[in-house]
Amino acid sequence: MNIEIIRFLQNIRNDILDWFFYLITQIGDQIIFIFIAVVIFWVYDKRFAFKITISFLLGSIINLAVKMTVKIDRPYTKPGITEPNMPVLKPVLPGVHTEGYSFPSGHSQNAAVLGYSMIDEAKKKGKKTVMIFSIIIMILVPISRMYLAQHYITDVIAGLVLGIIITCLIFKMIDKTNDKEHLYALFFIPIFLGLMVFLRNSLVPLAAGGYIGFVIGYYFEKTAINFKLKQPLGQQILKVLIGFVGIVGIYLLFKVVLPSGRWNDFFNYFSISLWATLGAPAVFKYGLKH
Repeated sequence: MNIEIIRFLQNIRNDILDWFFYLITQIGDQIIFIFIAVVIFWVYDKRFAFKITISFLLGSIINLAVKMTVKIDRPYTKPGITEPNMPVLKPVLPGVHTEGYSFPSGHSQNAAVLGYSMIDEAKKKGKKTVMIFSIIIMILVPISRMYLAQHYITDVIAGLVLGIIITCLIFKMIDKTNDKEHLYALFFIPIFLGLMVFLRNSLVPLAAGGYIGFVIGYYFEKTAINFKLKQPLGQQILKVLIGFVGIVGIYLLFKVVLPSGRWNDFFNYFSISLWATLGAPAVFKYGLKH
């Protein structure tokens, strides 16, 4: 049934659906996830952003471990299965020289982490529209992964289930830390360093650097900076602009100026996370007029 579903989606493919599902699939991409998480951290709720980010990072490692164990090839590697014909986007289209295996779907898992998080928060605030939108995301992103020939239905279902379970457990564990989540998160740093040293997959440096930079920055922001979240709209927009200018600057510094490699990737994501959780908040508190 796995391959039949992919073939069915191949048969209904057209230019409009190609573009639609290409855009939808980006919601489950790590870049969009990072964008959403840091905006939440800067302008809405730091602890909520912490929960989402930890769920995403720990989930990414678990997802990678399962992929490296099961080792199922992606659908587009099978005879007769092709990606959408989108020449303009070929260099960045998911599935073109995509690294890694198929099971479980990382994009579907990310969509589940984001969707479950938003539903959990929307329940507390009574926001039914947010809940509906979150459910739609958790449906459309997995469909997009199959449409783009990246994953089978078993992959996306597994990704959804894994994402929901991980996020639910992480949220419950953090809620039981009695406001000491910034301390407990530091205990996992040696584990991520160990993964960085012993696992040669190219995604590990990103996850390890992102996690370590994030929890260190979060710890010092909470204990020393504690910037003010609620600001007038103009200040909030300025905070986001300053934050992302810093992120883009750091990313380009490591990608364009410094030598490439595993440790380059590690320190790139470490620096980005540290800026997002500590550097930018320090600027918000001491550099902006309130």
